[in-house]
Amino acid sequence: MKKSFDVVYVKWDDAVSGSTDWTSMSDTLDWDDDCSSIGHHIGFVLYETDEYVLLVADIMPMTKDLSLADTNTFSPFRIPKAWILDRILLGTFHLKKGFKSVK
Repeated sequence: MKKSFDVVYVKWDDAVSGSTDWTSMSDTLDWDDDCSSIGHHIGFVLYETDEYVLLVADIMPMTKDLSLADTNTFSPFRIPKAWILDRILLGTFHLKKGFKSVK
């Protein structure tokens, strides 16, 4: 099983919803003009497909042998690749060797 993980910065355009009440067309258009849906996230790439990337905020091995079966993750975050505006590799984290920056 995988024991090293890319650490990335991802900027994406998220889906946003507005009021759940009836709203005038002009108020809805004003809301749309003022709405920001750009998100920013830094995380470990746990898994990736052609359609999405799955990031986690934390990785914590629970045993000294660093078994992935006994490794916990925190705060999974799945982003569709079609929504990603920018992705920067910051480094690589290896369960035994730690973090290595790309610079």
